[in-house]
Amino acid sequence: MDHKAIQPLLKLIERVKKAGMDQADAFYQWARNTEVSARDGEVENLKQSVSAGVGLRVFDKQRLGFGFTSDLTSSGLNALADRVTAIARETAIDKNNGLPDPALFSKKLAAPKIFDPQIQELPTKWLIDAAITMEKVALAQDKRIKTCEDASAGSYVGEVGLANSAGFSGHYQQSYVWIYTGVVAEENDQKQSGSFVDYASFFNDLKNPEDVAKEAARRGLRMLGARKIESAEMPVIYEPDMTKSFMGQVIGAMNGDLIYKKSSFLLDKLGKPIASPLITITDDGTLDRRTGSQPFDGEGLPARRQVLIEKGVLKQYLYDTYTANKAGVKPTGTANRSYASLPGIGTTNLLLEPGDKTPDQLYKGIKKGLLVCKIMGFGANPVNGDYSLGANGCLISNGELATPVHEITLAGNLSTMLPDIDAVGNDLVWRGSSGAPSIRFAKLMVSGK
Repeated sequence: MDHKAIQPLLKLIERVKKAGMDQADAFYQWARNTEVSARDGEVENLKQSVSAGVGLRVFDKQRLGFGFTSDLTSSGLNALADRVTAIARETAIDKNNGLPDPALFSKKLAAPKIFDPQIQELPTKWLIDAAITMEKVALAQDKRIKTCEDASAGSYVGEVGLANSAGFSGHYQQSYVWIYTGVVAEENDQKQSGSFVDYASFFNDLKNPEDVAKEAARRGLRMLGARKIESAEMPVIYEPDMTKSFMGQVIGAMNGDLIYKKSSFLLDKLGKPIASPLITITDDGTLDRRTGSQPFDGEGLPARRQVLIEKGVLKQYLYDTYTANKAGVKPTGTANRSYASLPGIGTTNLLLEPGDKTPDQLYKGIKKGLLVCKIMGFGANPVNGDYSLGANGCLISNGELATPVHEITLAGNLSTMLPDIDAVGNDLVWRGSSGAPSIRFAKLMVSGK
């Protein structure tokens, strides 16, 4: 989206201001998604969708009006402005409504590298070949790989523009490409699934399809022979992908609206230790080549790096402008938005900083424990911190990986699990907009048969 394409947004702002609105912002979004899946060596599905639209938010004496349209002609945008203006005049006043404080906008925005012309020009044939190759390679790994449930590849190219009545305007392009393989391994009437996915903002950062297929097959095969175990409390290690899921549960409780409503187990914990001193989590929208990066958030506030948990101490809750106004604090510049929605509380790139332990060192000294390879189910309750998930993985016996196990449940509470992390791995893995290493809980309840 070039500077000329900002002009329709500015005209929208001008039109609603002339109609008597106090404040307004207009959000433009264009996206092209392409996805291919393969089965039996041929294309099973090929989908490409292109969407574009403008969302308009106006404030009339702190009364909110919002609407959106995919009709980007002058008449379509004018009709949107008139419709949203009429809505604002009929809604109730809310003193928390409004644009961010003008002092929070920045003329000098970060410009993270998040757009790859190679992905924009990526031939559909490459996606087709990748999907077909992954299916073929996965099935060739072992005769026990009976089915390739999913071999798919896709690309995304998007543009975002935002302008408001406070004088802010900006735009950026973004891209990513992904490949995924899911398999079913069978032996002795037992079936186990395994999958692997990789995302990259730049094509050259993407793993090759063969490696993704091999990893999916490895994950399926390693679970063959899995058995149930007796319930017990034991040390538990999460692989990086499992850590990322756990981290997401913790971050969910930092939602400023939950804090305001006194509906988070992290209420009144700001500045206090909530986790092991080994835990530092950051949110950083300025990183190059990461899918969560952006020069500005859904309200135009500049992207930045902020520490959420530092050496176990809670440093920050997350707010958009509306919830920040309710709480009497500043927004965190992480608001999510689409053209069809209002801004909401979000994150950019989450990172749990790695430690200094190799995976083997994490196992060392464990007489009986569990490596968690897959989790399923509900997760955590952000209100009280209760945590319960189905899982499978591998037993750890005398410091080494042993028998695969399945049909188990992990149970605990985040308020005790976080301080109970006694080791963090050095095996940092970035996937999508989050990065994490392995972590080890000194003890966790594992429920089996």
